[in-house]
Amino acid sequence: MQLTKYDVATLPKENIRNDNFLQKMFLTWMYPVIRRGLKGDVTPDDLKMPADQATEVAQARFLRFWEEEVKLADNKDPNNKPSLFRAIRRSFGYDIMIASFWKVAWSMLVILGAAYFVRVLVLFTTSAAPGSYNIYNNNKMGTGVGWLLSFMFFLDSIFVGIALQRMGDCCVRTGIKVRAALIASVFQKTFRMTGTHHDDAGNVVSLASTDCAKLYEGVLHFQNVWTAPGEAVALVAILLGLTEGIYGLPALGILIFILPFQYYLGYRIAKYKAETVAVSDARVLRMHEVLLAIKLVKFYVWERSFSQQVSDVRDNEIKLLKKSAVIKIVNLCVVFAIPPLIALVIYATYVFKKGPFDSAFAFTVLSLFNTLRFPLVVLPRALRGTSEAAASIQRLEQFLLLKETDERETASVTEIAFDGATLRHPGAKDDFNLVLPKFASKPGEVVAIVGRVGCGKSSIFHAILNNMNLQAGTMSVGGLMAYVPQTPWVQNLSLRENILFGLPYDEAKYKAVIHACALELDLKILPKGDQSMAGERGINLSGGQRQRVCLARAAYHGCDICLLDNPLSAVDQHTARHIFDKCIKGLMKDKAVIWITHQLELLPECNRICIMENGKSVYFGAYNPEALNSHLPVDHLLFATVEAGESAAAPVPAAAAHGAAAGEEDEKDLPHLHKSADGPQRRSFQRSTAGALRPSDSVHDSLAALAAEEEKRSQDERSGSAQVSSHALGRVSEERKVKSTDLAALEQSPEEIAAQFNGIPKRLTAGQAFHKYFQAGGAVLGFVSIIFFGFTQTTRIISDTWIRWWAPDRFKFYPPNFRHLPLDQVHEGSVQYLLGYFGLVAFFVILLVTRDSVFSIWQIRGATKLHNHLFKRVLNAPMLFFLRTPVGDVLNAFTKDQDTLDETLPDTIRMSMIYLMILLTSLGIVTSSLYVYAALVGALILGFLVMQFIYLPCAMTLKRWAGDTAAMVFVHVDESLHGMDVIRAFDARNYFIQENIRRINVHHLAMFNTEECHIWLAFWCDLFGAIMVLATCLLSVAYRESVGPAAVGLAISNTIQVLVFFTWVVRGVADCVSMWDAVERITSFISNVPIEREVIPEEEQEQIENGQQQELAVAAKGRELVQVKVDKVITSEELANWPAKGDLIFSKVCLRYYPGAPLALKYVSFHIKDGEKIGVVGRTGSGKTTLLMALFRMFELSYGKIVIDGRNIASIPLSKVRVGIAIIPQEPVMFKGTVRSNLDPFNDTSDEDLWRALELVHLKEAIAEMPGGLDAMVAEGGSNFSLGQKQLVCMGRCVLKKTRILVLDEATAAMDLQTDQLIQKTIRSAFRERTTITIAHRLDTIIFSDRILAMAAGQLKEFDSPTRLLGKKTSMFNALVEDTGPHASRMLRAMAAEGPKDDVKA
Repeated sequence: MQLTKYDVATLPKENIRNDNFLQKMFLTWMYPVIRRGLKGDVTPDDLKMPADQATEVAQARFLRFWEEEVKLADNKDPNNKPSLFRAIRRSFGYDIMIASFWKVAWSMLVILGAAYFVRVLVLFTTSAAPGSYNIYNNNKMGTGVGWLLSFMFFLDSIFVGIALQRMGDCCVRTGIKVRAALIASVFQKTFRMTGTHHDDAGNVVSLASTDCAKLYEGVLHFQNVWTAPGEAVALVAILLGLTEGIYGLPALGILIFILPFQYYLGYRIAKYKAETVAVSDARVLRMHEVLLAIKLVKFYVWERSFSQQVSDVRDNEIKLLKKSAVIKIVNLCVVFAIPPLIALVIYATYVFKKGPFDSAFAFTVLSLFNTLRFPLVVLPRALRGTSEAAASIQRLEQFLLLKETDERETASVTEIAFDGATLRHPGAKDDFNLVLPKFASKPGEVVAIVGRVGCGKSSIFHAILNNMNLQAGTMSVGGLMAYVPQTPWVQNLSLRENILFGLPYDEAKYKAVIHACALELDLKILPKGDQSMAGERGINLSGGQRQRVCLARAAYHGCDICLLDNPLSAVDQHTARHIFDKCIKGLMKDKAVIWITHQLELLPECNRICIMENGKSVYFGAYNPEALNSHLPVDHLLFATVEAGESAAAPVPAAAAHGAAAGEEDEKDLPHLHKSADGPQRRSFQRSTAGALRPSDSVHDSLAALAAEEEKRSQDERSGSAQVSSHALGRVSEERKVKSTDLAALEQSPEEIAAQFNGIPKRLTAGQAFHKYFQAGGAVLGFVSIIFFGFTQTTRIISDTWIRWWAPDRFKFYPPNFRHLPLDQVHEGSVQYLLGYFGLVAFFVILLVTRDSVFSIWQIRGATKLHNHLFKRVLNAPMLFFLRTPVGDVLNAFTKDQDTLDETLPDTIRMSMIYLMILLTSLGIVTSSLYVYAALVGALILGFLVMQFIYLPCAMTLKRWAGDTAAMVFVHVDESLHGMDVIRAFDARNYFIQENIRRINVHHLAMFNTEECHIWLAFWCDLFGAIMVLATCLLSVAYRESVGPAAVGLAISNTIQVLVFFTWVVRGVADCVSMWDAVERITSFISNVPIEREVIPEEEQEQIENGQQQELAVAAKGRELVQVKVDKVITSEELANWPAKGDLIFSKVCLRYYPGAPLALKYVSFHIKDGEKIGVVGRTGSGKTTLLMALFRMFELSYGKIVIDGRNIASIPLSKVRVGIAIIPQEPVMFKGTVRSNLDPFNDTSDEDLWRALELVHLKEAIAEMPGGLDAMVAEGGSNFSLGQKQLVCMGRCVLKKTRILVLDEATAAMDLQTDQLIQKTIRSAFRERTTITIAHRLDTIIFSDRILAMAAGQLKEFDSPTRLLGKKTSMFNALVEDTGPHASRMLRAMAAEGPKDDVKA
């Protein structure tokens, strides 16, 4: 449930359950959840947790002590500084002490079982041996003592399980409290700091997600770190007692060396893991950039560059994984080899000093050292967890102690005023200062800010938002603020939630805002209206839609001050006019509106104007044309706007709507055009009055008028009134509309649709995924690894069996009656037994190293191969895949899923295999001693299967929820950081803090129940293990005379392994199953995501070009289409020089975006000659950007062909096609790196050429002033460059790319008019020889084109020179020019007639 701005987040009462001690001990409240999970109907409402787990409770508890620590920050005593660890200890120390009590209890009970009960039960069975006597073999006591000991051992095993589960429960509860308190505290800290966004976002998200999670892990593992040495010391002390002191000293020496070595290994593993995470983050960052800009990467053919960058990072990652694997191999060898080695030393010392040992001694020692495996197994992981937690505490402490921003005093009245002010960004490395001699805004005024790209316009807003420090002068800011940033910021919520922004829903007010911001048509087009999700960073919306949603947010809030940073740059002139009248001058008429704009035609209606130059306000006052022209000398024709990128006031045809859903028109942020209801009589926007400028009050009125006009034009064209010039290079059909028979000819059958890739990869089954995963590392190597797992543990159990044979002298190496003989007479036999045991132990150690080495090689090879295949598949996937698959899902495969395959899953598989082999061999050895035990083994296996069946459905659901809700928390943190300026401006900090607390509570509900589900499983597994212990003991007592003390000792010592490892095996298998989802996702991408085809096979080309001739004969009848002759075969020499000319032909081109979709292009045919300049116009959904998609082969054609320089591009390698075409995209993208790498990623260009390119795009001066020049750093996403500067960088790339064809997709939309004018001149000079196709942003950008290409509903409507089209009253282009008003239309016609004045003859 979404909060409102006035709510306080608390854990809902229905999700609270406070259990008593017995309920906690037996986990009674988990049974309903498990039961519902088994049925498949568990819901989040069924989940509960204690009230003290709630984030708001845990954080309040923590902050009480942390605030005391913060007060010590200024303390000069180095021993009395703030300590986050101390604050955590004081806040949650009691809970940790309770967990420590249970851990000590567990250790004592386990050692009691291994040291006491094994020994006394073996002594009891020894009573059957002649001549032996001890306290337990008194015949008067009978078997009763045996039954008693068995039941006592059973109770000990039960309490072992209870103590372990209580410790785990306490650690989980404490860890969640610590994690909740710190995530909330880190998030809240960001609101009290300056500049905690963009560049710092990754760091803060890492603190909240990674470091807080490591602290949670540290709490879970801390108990094992401090108790492991104590357990080892206790075991050695007992051993010394059993061996009369001296015989255990060599073992003590080994242990003293091994424990520090274990700590060192844990440190090294943690170190390599930290380094791996840092390298992985670099790889993920690069992948994130690539995925967000994948279309641009494909346009530029930069796949090879990014592939190399990612491969280099991945190679470093693999090197670290290999180093870590070596340490893990050593660690596992130490863990599993030390117990038998120490036993060997003790047995050797004992037999050489005291003589042959009996079964009681032998199996007590063996049991003790098998028990020693427990602390040794968990110690490295525990050390890694706690050391990472310690490092995380340091990072968190450093962040939480950072200096906070001083809250600025606000004025008592609503105003913004600067007087002689000089301001500077805090910590800025450059020398930029914002100088405002005079600037003021009051309610009821609209103040416009204008200036060149990068002149400091947005810095005024940063000053108002308290992001800059006042160096001189005075400033006064008062009143509630709303802020619309230049780069629109929306959350991954519904459109309505983005607009409400925490306010309650007021239907009347909401509808008025939707109308004023021209969002009505968008809500009709979007699949779920205002409930449609915006997606990650608004990826589901066009740029114009995102801007208008942000504007609607500001309008809905009704704040006193409205800061609008160029919000109308991506809408057409009608929509801009509508928004200006209805919103800025309507809903905001009583507000103080400060508006950064490039729309100079609206300046006369503003109260005051501020002109910026180089960070200084050079004019502030009423609208003054002279001042404007002196500082911004621009051609008035720049006011003649076609559409400014996107119309919110035009209808979208059904076919276009379908295309838009599939990402048809460049994220739908496309220009489209229409004629106003006011028609040609409307006056120019320039120097006109508000009354004369006002368009139709209702957007729908304009639509109706537009529809009527288009119908009339169509009728005129059909009657032959519109004649195409005889010299036109591409004849356009007289019959404008494609007949239904044309479209029917290309309809797809359901079978054809089902057989084609629809953009969403099919999911592999678990079995198919296992086959792919197993094959990736090498099937042979995998089978060899499994064999080594079994063989290694078999050798280990044989060595234990050797002790069973040694004690009673099974092989008769000793002389008769050897126990009563002196040492020298039994020496030879002892040596033979000792050599046999040494050989087995040595062979076991060799097998250990081999087993883990083979498995590590198989695992690393598999992870590397899967990553490489995944990267290749995704990078070369068709655009349809990226349009239909969320970026988050793809990125998740490279982050969390790949990390699972790299380390988490292999480690879990390895340990589960080890535990399984120990369990199976332990069961086997007990069964070999007590044959009736086989029935219990069958029951245990059945119990294992039943537990998996009951546990897995609920556990997997809960784990999935925990992952999903965790993503919700961290996405919210990331979104908040990127929108920090907006949140602060709207004073929505508390709203976001409460929402963060709510999301943490939801996440921790799922997380707590997931962990408690694991504990529930462990409880039942421990119970099964305890029953197996009881059964073994009872059978040993019952059959003691027939099996003998040695067999009993071996059986009972191994049954302790069953008690522990059965739980670990069940949990390990369950963890592997829950992690298998990652394997399925990655292998599904690898198997079912197709790769873009380099060349279309000839037979398929023929089918696309000439297929279905009989049906298409009807469609082609009466048409005069471009006839194309194409050579099929192309030599390598010709390919190297292709294209030599920019001659471009579209021949009957039809294209659909996905199988079963309507055609987005319908039989489009035209011919563009080499060097021609073509302007493209058309409304949203008309097919303009689809032409570019077809040209770049982003989608394969359904029919027809595209020919460049006499070659069908389907027969040319795809990379060669794209290299041969340059593009300046509508939405500019820069990548993290340097200016040089952004211009020339392959490092093929000289510095001289790079500077020349920057000079041509008017960016040389700005780059030269940056530290490093061409090697100046570019932040993630180019956040240290303005939008206009990024657009100029994209233009610089095209200057460097020597191609014959250039495409400009609204390339100057983000620039001021003066820069735009300079760039247009650059385009006309620098690209003079190239064939240029320009999608119009303003009419002046295409008025000098050789011909205008008009598109509507996927069809070519008209294609002729501007002068000829302007001479036809019924042409679309003529209507567009008339629509700009009489003044601008006259100048446009004059420009078309005269041509560009800046042309320089070649």
